[in-house]
Amino acid sequence: MKFLKEWFIWSKSSLSRKPRSAGSRSIGRSVSESSLFPVAMILLLFGLVMVGSASMPIAEKMYGDAFHYLIRQFGFATFGFLVGFAVLQVPLQFWEKMSPALLLVSAILLVLVLVIGVNVNGASRWIAVGPVRLQPSEFTKLAAFLYLSSYLVRHREKVSSDFAAVLRPIALLAGVSVLILVEPDLGAAFVMMAVVLTMMWLGGVRPSQFMLFLLCGVGFLAIAIAIEPFRIARLLSFLGDDPFLVDPKGKNYQITQALIAYGRGGWQGLG
Repeated sequence: MKFLKEWFIWSKSSLSRKPRSAGSRSIGRSVSESSLFPVAMILLLFGLVMVGSASMPIAEKMYGDAFHYLIRQFGFATFGFLVGFAVLQVPLQFWEKMSPALLLVSAILLVLVLVIGVNVNGASRWIAVGPVRLQPSEFTKLAAFLYLSSYLVRHREKVSSDFAAVLRPIALLAGVSVLILVEPDLGAAFVMMAVVLTMMWLGGVRPSQFMLFLLCGVGFLAIAIAIEPFRIARLLSFLGDDPFLVDPKGKNYQITQALIAYGRGGWQGLG
């Protein structure tokens, strides 16, 4: 507990310092001066290895090419890298100014998902654009983080002293989270909530206010689980009896397959 307390104190003191003027400084320069880029590359390569290892048997069976999914994923990764490289050349001030508009566009896309979205297994999370399906919740997470980081920088002094200044962005992002939950996509909403709370803490929010928002977030999450029977069933199945004995091909299918995979391959797997 002492270690956690010291880490929280250090994080707030080091990351809540007044930032230097961004000016025309680009994100690319900031990334290149940090350890973020090599970490991202390592994760990317690790993901490609995992996709290739997991997909070779089914790719060989379906397409006659064991590397079909690996090559496709590599193409997506290359496209994403090129887009990311272009984005990194844009000055930080541009993203700061555009963050409210990006959040508005993402909210509109979330509403469109509910109207014209592609329904898969009871969830409407995608918009079909020709042969490609876009998932607005992923774009929304990025837009929300850009908006909140910009807000915390612009209102640094108010955030640490004025509760209303903290409540405004939280209320706005909570509304966006509700749109994501309606799809439904609890995972995306949970990730966004966790990152937003972390950013609020590092942005200088008072501990008492942070705890209030944390409790509200936990309550919000509990309600989201309680109102959907399948989430309750999944939680009870995870905490309940042996999944091999209770509906192994139904609600316990994922747990059963995970246990089988671990039982056959251990921590290192069979790939």
